[in-house]
Amino acid sequence: MAIWDQSSISHPNGYDQSSCPDHYWLYGLLFLIACLSLVYVPWAIVVTVKNIRSSKLVDAEDIQQEDATVKFVYWFVSIIPFIVLATILAWFSLPENMYADFHEGRDCRCMEGKWGYVDRLHREVVPYMYDHASDFNDGRACVGLGERGNRKYGYIDRDGNVVIPLIYDKPAEFIDGIAYVTKDGKHGTIDKDGNERIPLIYDWVGFEFKQNKGLSWVKLDDRIGFVRSNGDIAIPIAYEDAEYFFCEDLVRVKLYGKWGYLNRKGDVVIPLIYDDAGNFNNGVAEVMRDGESLMINTQGQEIQETNT
Repeated sequence: MAIWDQSSISHPNGYDQSSCPDHYWLYGLLFLIACLSLVYVPWAIVVTVKNIRSSKLVDAEDIQQEDATVKFVYWFVSIIPFIVLATILAWFSLPENMYADFHEGRDCRCMEGKWGYVDRLHREVVPYMYDHASDFNDGRACVGLGERGNRKYGYIDRDGNVVIPLIYDKPAEFIDGIAYVTKDGKHGTIDKDGNERIPLIYDWVGFEFKQNKGLSWVKLDDRIGFVRSNGDIAIPIAYEDAEYFFCEDLVRVKLYGKWGYLNRKGDVVIPLIYDDAGNFNNGVAEVMRDGESLMINTQGQEIQETNT
């Protein structure tokens, strides 16, 4: 039973040089609104003026005068929403306001192929100098310098200070104070100060799924195990294959071509005797043994399916 393709799992990416936003379609929309304004606004003014003149030229009763006033107010008020809409679209179509998506008070902006950051008042707080930029998380943003294929990544704080050097091979954002990073082809994790938590010695490090309760899947020299968030080994890196996450406090592993189940201490709860094995769901998992499909519970006991 194959595990997920590791190459399909990517760390959160930011924006790079090739993804600078294009504003042409919004400029076209703004131009269309401007053209409509040239027709609609003068027409509304003409009608309003006509109503005013009519009210002066015609010796009418008070009720007719009130009708003229109502018409004047109606036409005046009717152009206000259109003017407001046009103003809003004009404002947000400007490059400095487009795609404003503030994270922790900062927004990535692209100028002439380089990325920087502005604050909520659109003041530049980080110069436009990076080839890659991500949103801020946990007070850190991942930035990169260099051409694609030879780019290095590091981290800055909200003031633009480089707090973790640009030495990593791939972009990764901080989540709950931890970033999954790659250096010289090896994977591990770091904290917000750049200290290694899981050492950068592994061929791959899986995400710390909630149900793992502090354990991360790791691969080293074609062997798989689990480590704690501080880097200590929790389950020996000795297995040929293993699921990334625990299901109902058990994880399926493979050794010498056979599957079984371990707990978080690495103890064998269900012997490695199966040709194939699935994850537990509602206390039951499907396994294969000698070409026969079986259902077992979390104690490894075979159970009979009941037809309902």
